[in-house]
Amino acid sequence: MQNLGDDGSLPGAGGGEPRRLVSDDGTITLRSPTVADLMRHMLETIAADEEDLFTEQLLSSVTRREFVERGYDPVEAFRELKRRQDDLRALFRAMPVGEYTPGVMMRQVGRNTFRLGVKGDPDLKWSFLDVVLERGNYTLRWLGKE
Repeated sequence: MQNLGDDGSLPGAGGGEPRRLVSDDGTITLRSPTVADLMRHMLETIAADEEDLFTEQLLSSVTRREFVERGYDPVEAFRELKRRQDDLRALFRAMPVGEYTPGVMMRQVGRNTFRLGVKGDPDLKWSFLDVVLERGNYTLRWLGKE
């Protein structure tokens, strides 16, 4: 991925405020006002094995609810992405600055739900990232291949 600013923002992402906030009691709050921020948080939480932080703050409420309805613990989403992090990194390399990547298309696919997709690389296991805008932050809906 591209170099990040000291505030955790990607170039062109309109940084200025920290994206990872740590309170005096050690509680971590992740802010993802851009998809690029969400992508960065996803990679960092996976690398740091921060299952709960990922599941509670980065996974969309829709996806968490679907996991529960199907009889799965939502933390399994984290574990699946950790297991497939090479595929995740390959997709993110194809869209290194999220919605700011030239040629990456972002379109609405539902209420407050958007798809960022890349075309032209048949080797990618995932070619799109679906996100949900919740309370001013982008969260992960899921990934797929078109």
